[in-house]
Amino acid sequence: MIRKWIIWTAVILIIIGCGIGVLAMTALNWDFKRLDTDNGEWQKWEFETSEIEIISVIGENFPVRAEESEDGKIHVLAYVTEQTDILVEQQDGVLDISAKIKPTFFSFHMFRGLKTMFNGIVIQIPSGYMGNIALENKNNSISVSELQLHGNLSMTNGNGAITVEETSALSLTAVNSNGAIQLEQVNVREEAQTRNSNGAVKIETVQAKTAEFRNVNGRISLEEVTASKSLQAQNNNGSIRIEDIFAPTVSLRNNNGSIKGNIEGRQAEWRIVSNIKNGSSNLNSNADIARPYLLEAENSNGSIRIEFSGR
Repeated sequence: MIRKWIIWTAVILIIIGCGIGVLAMTALNWDFKRLDTDNGEWQKWEFETSEIEIISVIGENFPVRAEESEDGKIHVLAYVTEQTDILVEQQDGVLDISAKIKPTFFSFHMFRGLKTMFNGIVIQIPSGYMGNIALENKNNSISVSELQLHGNLSMTNGNGAITVEETSALSLTAVNSNGAIQLEQVNVREEAQTRNSNGAVKIETVQAKTAEFRNVNGRISLEEVTASKSLQAQNNNGSIRIEDIFAPTVSLRNNNGSIKGNIEGRQAEWRIVSNIKNGSSNLNSNADIARPYLLEAENSNGSIRIEFSGR
């Protein structure tokens, strides 16, 4: 008897909840045809590469993707529905692109993913592009793949991932909050830099002149990362994991998390400065300035375990 009463109570509560949801949608002038995620179309714009020095993209609730163009021109493709605002304009050598989904009940609640899964904006850029690219987004992803750039690449996101694969650039900056940053098979001729909070940082097979990776409340993972001048990793409330990294100067600093992994080269080649507080370390500091490479390892409230793999 009690079990049946519980079941009927649950059914009644579900019906009441559905009714409240319908009333709320009605109050917001909700059109249930919006549940059709395929009610839009792709629009396309085309630009001559020689006329564009800067590509600037600002997205909101949209996936933003940059990829290689096959015909030497810059193409912009955007999936447009009644709920999207798209602006694409060229002026004084700057290509400005903005894309966002209008604020509706559906776009900001539990079904938002269904509404945006087919939407997106794609920028196709030819290999060897000389200009600079700035990608900014909120509440969705930024992805870059197979771009060979002579200019700078910068990305800023919040509440979404940043992913860069098989790409080269003069410099690269990735700043994120509440989402992961991943770089894989990336070549940067000058500085590669990431800043993150509340998300993982994963860097794999990356080369740069100088490399700097910072995080708060998330892991930093570096694998096969090399820098011709210096490499830095700094974390707070998360671990640092390294595998086969190398630079003439390596700096690893952490707080409330461990530092673990291996560095290329023989230990006898490294001058080591190791500082540990409230933890243990397998490194001993030495002041031999004749050694060609410098390793600085510092940790508080965590261990340091670093090996040298030899070359």
